[in-house]
Amino acid sequence: AEGGENPDWGFDYNVFADAAVWLHDRGKFTASMLKEEPAQKVWAETVRVLGNAFGGSITHEVPDALLAALNNNAFIFSGFKTYHSLQELGLKLTDEKGEIKPFNTFLNDGQQVNAKYNQNYLYAEYNHAVHTSQMAVKWQDFEEDEDRYNLQYRTAGDEKVRQEHAALDGTTLPPSDPFWDEYLPPNGWNCRCNVVQVLKNKYPLSDSTQAINAGALATAEPKQQIFRFNAGKTLELFPPKHPYYKAPAEVKDSIIEYAKNTDQFTATTIPEAESQFRDILGVKCDLSGFKKKDIAQVKDIFDCVH
Repeated sequence: AEGGENPDWGFDYNVFADAAVWLHDRGKFTASMLKEEPAQKVWAETVRVLGNAFGGSITHEVPDALLAALNNNAFIFSGFKTYHSLQELGLKLTDEKGEIKPFNTFLNDGQQVNAKYNQNYLYAEYNHAVHTSQMAVKWQDFEEDEDRYNLQYRTAGDEKVRQEHAALDGTTLPPSDPFWDEYLPPNGWNCRCNVVQVLKNKYPLSDSTQAINAGALATAEPKQQIFRFNAGKTLELFPPKHPYYKAPAEVKDSIIEYAKNTDQFTATTIPEAESQFRDILGVKCDLSGFKKKDIAQVKDIFDCVH
């Protein structure tokens, strides 16, 4: 977040301040505490902001399954984000002697964590949610037309365009080309690149291998490689290999537990879906005939049974 350009998303910083008071009273933060109300309020506030980001950016009717999948992904992502922000806040509790800091000192130090996760990071995550949801919706339209048209990669065309992304500008390939499996925008935080349909006879076809190599170079840095996915195909709002997901198993268990309390479908695999049908709805079922790409359809079944 640079130059005061943060969108007015209305994140309620009071929930994070309340969580700071709670952590100071407890003198620690552990994974199991993600189940407690102060942590869940931070989680819910993050879900609300990110939900508004993609909800407000979709301007025409889209399949309920797509919206449900994006909502589900925002819910899971926000849970892991909350864990990492509170874990980092917990590290601010003690001084160099290992003693609990006075509350005002801790609260002041905690503002650094608040600014990091709920301002700077959230700025990029908010923009990403807007752009990714738009591209996921566009991809559904592209798939309906199959290969009747080619797709063309386009940058924003101004001085802010990253050199690596400029190398992809004008790449023209059919939707079925494997290039789009990994390099459908956004290809980085705050990426503004776009993809449009073009007539097959209007632009020369790009070389697929060269395009894939250019995409690999554009996302060569380890922190950029997480963007190698197609949100329209995976129905995931945030990168599936995002560092937030590196957390103890207990954190994931807490997310599933919270899902039970809210009847929230959070499964990302078919075995997880079977587990949630059993644990939340009390329904034993065999979903082995479905594949991961069908998880949105499974979500529809879950909602129907519920």
